[in-house]
Amino acid sequence: MKHGSTDEDTMKAEPAAGQRPMSRRDALKAAGLVGAALSTGAVSVRDALASADAMEDLVAAAKAEGQLNVMALPRDWGAYGAVIDRFKARYGLTVNELRPGASTADQIEAIKAGRCKADPQTPDVVDLGMSFASSAKEDGLLQPYKASTWDTIPESAKDAQGYWYGGFSGALAFEVNADLVTKIPRDWADLAAPEYRNSVGLAGNISSNQAIQSVFASGLSGAGNVEEAADQGLKFFADLYQKGNFVPIIGSANSLADGRTPILIRWDYLALGDRERLKGTTRIEVIRPRTAAVAGV
Repeated sequence: MKHGSTDEDTMKAEPAAGQRPMSRRDALKAAGLVGAALSTGAVSVRDALASADAMEDLVAAAKAEGQLNVMALPRDWGAYGAVIDRFKARYGLTVNELRPGASTADQIEAIKAGRCKADPQTPDVVDLGMSFASSAKEDGLLQPYKASTWDTIPESAKDAQGYWYGGFSGALAFEVNADLVTKIPRDWADLAAPEYRNSVGLAGNISSNQAIQSVFASGLSGAGNVEEAADQGLKFFADLYQKGNFVPIIGSANSLADGRTPILIRWDYLALGDRERLKGTTRIEVIRPRTAAVAGV
């Protein structure tokens, strides 16, 4: 991402034409208020090329088509880069990496837009929040596909019929630029302190599962129960904004390092990756909040 604030950096989520926009509260309830307080994270979902009875038939069909469209698979997430490269080498297919930074809402809209027509921008493989994957299945947007390692995936991390499965797991954490932040925050309430003015950012577009779960986790810390977490989380971030602590841009390793968002809320495995990658240039501390530890598959 480029340095400096631009329209592209500013958080926003536009609804598709003719559809009611999804409010932040709707999104929070969809993503966080399903199941247990230990909420879900990201899952890999196969939505096409999945009806063949045998792997040989599936491979043949894929080679006949000649390419595979994947969306929202950043190369530094869950080793996606290595997986994509091995896939290309093994099957000789072109893999079109569409919009690696697309949010869950973006992906669902892309699938809907490409239904019943040949559209080169329609994704075959997407990465969604687990509860969104369940609703996408109910809406008929996915097709079943069981990976070769299907039996090793815990039952709680996959759809019994193969419509989605968990690809990796992590927990939300504070990624802190310790070169710029002298007092390291240890819990959600700490982020409201005056010393963190113009410091706190969310990684990912506001409609992304990562950002939604971050707001949910903050509310869970304050409310202490799942039922009130969505509303409390929205109030928490509204308060951060009013205090001048929340920075309304799409946070990234760049904004962390250059000081625009020296405190970034994101999945711990991404924060740990940044710490390793920026070693020697930026001193990063990764802190898991003391309360409301929200993790996901």
